[in-house]
Amino acid sequence: MVGILPYSIRVTKTWNDHDDNDGVRPEIITVDLYANGGEDPIETVVITPDESGAWAGSFDHVRRYDENGVPISYTVKEREIEGYSSEITLVSSDDSGMDFSIVNSHDDKEFAFGEGAGKGITANIGDTVFVLTYTV
Repeated sequence: MVGILPYSIRVTKTWNDHDDNDGVRPEIITVDLYANGGEDPIETVVITPDESGAWAGSFDHVRRYDENGVPISYTVKEREIEGYSSEITLVSSDDSGMDFSIVNSHDDKEFAFGEGAGKGITANIGDTVFVLTYTV
């Protein structure tokens, strides 16, 4: 029978947010699986960190081939996480499945420091700019 070989789509998650120093990292992420460039997901998985803090999930026992014996092309997309950008990379692919890596980056608060009297500290937080001036 075509397409019955074990095949899994595995996803690992890495956070680039300075160990969640802003306290905005979500407790869960949602990843959708797409086949052959389709617009609608064929499966969804919710991923949470395990006891060691690692984030990983998988779509197990997906079909490797369609009904005509043609390999199915899979992609994954992470649902948007406010305040984070996402980069998804296909790490490997073999007869047992595919491995995707998702890296989320969070832009921390940016600070610029002035020098000397009348200079200040500027903090850009989101769309708001705060300026603190001081005199020596």
